[in-house]
Amino acid sequence: MSRTQRRLAQKPWVTSDLYKLIKTKNKLYRALVRCKFDKQEYKRYKKMRNKVNHQLEISKEKYQSQFLDCGNDSAKVWKLIHTLTNSSQNPFLSKKIT
Repeated sequence: MSRTQRRLAQKPWVTSDLYKLIKTKNKLYRALVRCKFDKQEYKRYKKMRNKVNHQLEISKEKYQSQFLDCGNDSAKVWKLIHTLTNSSQNPFLSKKIT
């Protein structure tokens, strides 16, 4: 796993579809550099870059709004945290103290 993949994997709002868009954007950038910043290639890259940034922003806002919807209800907050982290039980409670 590359450094970029690890960094994106730490952000829960980055979905597999967003990751594919990011890879496409990076490919367009490499093509742009190879073509010595051709105007047509730059337009294609710029359009994809803006699309990726917009989708990331929407995804992040949607992710953060989940926490705001819970309000002051701590039970809902913890339920959401457990679903986001895919934990079905508390690992500290499942261990037996000897």
